[in-house]
Amino acid sequence: MEKSLLLIAKENLNNVEIEPDGYSISGYYIYLNLTNTGSTSIPVRKFNLVDVIVIYTSNDTGERVVSWIPYGESGSSYWKINRVFNDYINPISDSRKSGFWDYREVIEIVVKLPENINVNNSTIVVFSTINGYTVKAVLDQ
Repeated sequence: MEKSLLLIAKENLNNVEIEPDGYSISGYYIYLNLTNTGSTSIPVRKFNLVDVIVIYTSNDTGERVVSWIPYGESGSSYWKINRVFNDYINPISDSRKSGFWDYREVIEIVVKLPENINVNNSTIVVFSTINGYTVKAVLDQ
């Protein structure tokens, strides 16, 4: 089945723009590439203030689930930076919570959910920055 990514809403405040750019879903995990296309850098030390909300269908129960996902690698659900691409200035170190997500840099985030994801239904990921910029992407397998 062909994968598609549909950006269905975005709001721009304070010169922050983010574009979703590729993803994969496997079991409890979503891997999503996000590109900073705005003129504002986002400090990694403030990623704990970023909201990630995921709407998905549980493979375990068949029910639609809405989950707010905390930043950091702990608990039954979390999101974190998995990889960084084009990181030429202000290098990101997720483990040290240092650096900046700058213009044209791509971060691959990994989102761990508390339940196995049913990939036959759409999954929605909402990513909202500390500046109020929000991107909502529909992930179809």
